[in-house]
Amino acid sequence: MKKPILCFILIIIAEFSLFVFGTIPTQERLALIALYNGTNGENWTKNSGWKNMDGPFDSFSKPGTEDTWYGVKIENGHVIKIILPKNGLSGKIPPQLAKLKYLEILNLGINNLTGKIPSQLARLGNLHELNLSRNVLRGNIPPAFSNLKGLVLINLTLNQLSGNIPHSFGNLEKLETMILSENNLTGSIPSQLGNLKNLRVLDLSMNMLEGIIPSTLSNLTNLEVLKLGPNLLVGSIPIWIDKLNKLSHLSLRNNKLHGTIPPQLATLSQLKILELYNNELDGIIPPGLGNLNYLTELDLFHNNLKGPIPPELGNLGRLKRLNLGYNDLDGPLPPQLGNLTRLKFLSLEVNQLEGDIPSSLMKLTNLYEFELRDNCLTTQNPELKAWLDKHDPNWETKHNNCKDKLSN
Repeated sequence: MKKPILCFILIIIAEFSLFVFGTIPTQERLALIALYNGTNGENWTKNSGWKNMDGPFDSFSKPGTEDTWYGVKIENGHVIKIILPKNGLSGKIPPQLAKLKYLEILNLGINNLTGKIPSQLARLGNLHELNLSRNVLRGNIPPAFSNLKGLVLINLTLNQLSGNIPHSFGNLEKLETMILSENNLTGSIPSQLGNLKNLRVLDLSMNMLEGIIPSTLSNLTNLEVLKLGPNLLVGSIPIWIDKLNKLSHLSLRNNKLHGTIPPQLATLSQLKILELYNNELDGIIPPGLGNLNYLTELDLFHNNLKGPIPPELGNLGRLKRLNLGYNDLDGPLPPQLGNLTRLKFLSLEVNQLEGDIPSSLMKLTNLYEFELRDNCLTTQNPELKAWLDKHDPNWETKHNNCKDKLSN
């Protein structure tokens, strides 16, 4: 058969195929069917439109109806969105999804998917959002995902993924949100992540990452959320942190960080949440933290911090949570803490604080949890004592040497 005739026949077959199989190509329809069959579609929470209720058993709705299938969005004759979160999917993600070359959003989060993430998904060159969070996925994060150049969001949180964070993720220059938390990831934080200058959220918390915080992260000047703990990170809190002046949430909790709290943190004027607890930090609490006017949570629990509580913390008028417990803080309680009238949680327990408790604490009318035990604090004010007994019945519990301190 001559080539021109063969090409003509192939064109006719292709056109007939599009007519028979409706508005999307056959391979895209088959990919959707593979998703349904591979993830126990019969038991999805919602699966309206997928099956032909009037047809033979197990028959899918006729071609051309795919835009009515629950969770599927068609545009210009192609599947562009699959959004099926919290929908009872189980089984494995089918590699046939790689045939959906026009797919922009794939959201299969909050389901019960198992197995490995198919590396074939790296062929989805138009993908903007990939959300496979809160499943039971195992294995490595496919390094080939670095080919998804248009990716803006990747969320793989709360799975059982292992191995390293691919260094090649530094090539995802359009990425704005990277959430890889609550997995079993190991190795160091790739320095290449510093190339992601559009990144607004970086959440690597609750893994087993080790090493230091790479200095290249100082390039992420659009970052608003940085969560790096719990992990096994060592070293000190970098002084270049002040370059991330859009940060609203900084969490370095539950690591092995040492050294002092850098005073440069006081320049992060947009900061709302600062979590440094369960580390090995020492030195004083920088008084400049009292300049963080938007701060709602300050948690320095369980470190080796020394010196007095800065009275400047009384300037944090939006503060709702203040946890300074389990440190080596000393000196008196500053009466300025009574200015923190929005406080709901205040912990000063297990320190070396001493002296009279200021009656200004009674202005903290929103407190629902208050912890003051294991210090050397006292009061002769019966009204204040009654208030303390109400809010923390154990407040008078002291160290063994406390009576000696008070008598001196």
